[in-house]
Amino acid sequence: MCGIYKWDDGVGASDDGGDVSDDCVGASDDCAGASDDVRFATILFSGTTWSVAREAQKLLYEHHNVSAELWSVTSYQRLRRDALAVERRNRLHPGREPETPIVAQKLAEARGPIVAVSDYMKIVPEQIARFLPKPMLILGTDGFGRSDTRETLRSFFEVDAAHTVVAVLTQLMSTGEATQAEVAEAIERYGIDPNAPDPSDHRTGTSSTVAP
Repeated sequence: MCGIYKWDDGVGASDDGGDVSDDCVGASDDCAGASDDVRFATILFSGTTWSVAREAQKLLYEHHNVSAELWSVTSYQRLRRDALAVERRNRLHPGREPETPIVAQKLAEARGPIVAVSDYMKIVPEQIARFLPKPMLILGTDGFGRSDTRETLRSFFEVDAAHTVVAVLTQLMSTGEATQAEVAEAIERYGIDPNAPDPSDHRTGTSSTVAP
């Protein structure tokens, strides 16, 4: 296991399945062709947040003309260990051809900006951030324990499909491929309160435990 594999090529992807290695076989579905002016993005997810990524992918294409490829990250820790080992070998063997970490190899051809969404704290995906070929915006469950349904908790911690869509559009705005008005419209469309308390603020959380 390499720790990451392509799960879905997104709308308009080529038929060859993209970058899929022998030990990291993806599960890409067939998609309709994208329009000429479609924009692209990459979403990383872990575990059960595949449903969040899939829903965000659907919303992005249907309402925002964005084709998002999906990548499943099975172990951020494994990717970090590999990247640090590669970094050490490159440092101690200056005469050799520099190696490239697995995560950088896999995402070298990733289209558009990268957004990572998971039920982990943001520090978990941050383990690989500096090894990526482009900046990554991370959505995570930083905050304090709460007890509620998974859907409600994801909305509270801003790791649901709606916040993922807005994160992708925000990243596209940073590259000049989306406008402030478009991001604001998405925030309104999905009923996101931009003035809601920060879930990572200790004054926002409770002491109850998170439901399984």
